[in-house]
Amino acid sequence: MPTSTEFEPCSDDYITSVEVGITNYNHDTLSVVMLTINRTNRGIARAFGSGLIGSNEEPVLASIKYEKILVLQKRDHKILGFYGRSSKFLEEIGVYVEPINDE
Repeated sequence: MPTSTEFEPCSDDYITSVEVGITNYNHDTLSVVMLTINRTNRGIARAFGSGLIGSNEEPVLASIKYEKILVLQKRDHKILGFYGRSSKFLEEIGVYVEPINDE
């Protein structure tokens, strides 16, 4: 059964990038997301998934071999939300963004 984890930044904090670790599964027939690291405008990181050493607040990638590590971000934009596709595993992930307006 799928599980969910919530990450709620402080009121003046927002997510600026997400690092996604992807690995192959089932003899390379399926690529799955194994790890996400959310980074905020204050430099705070929060990690979810497997393949970490350290704490969730100060994550360090372990020696798991990821086929790809993608960074989802857009310069001068903040991440508002996520979308994706899943079956037994999270297979795709994307982000919704809007321009940063620090008035």
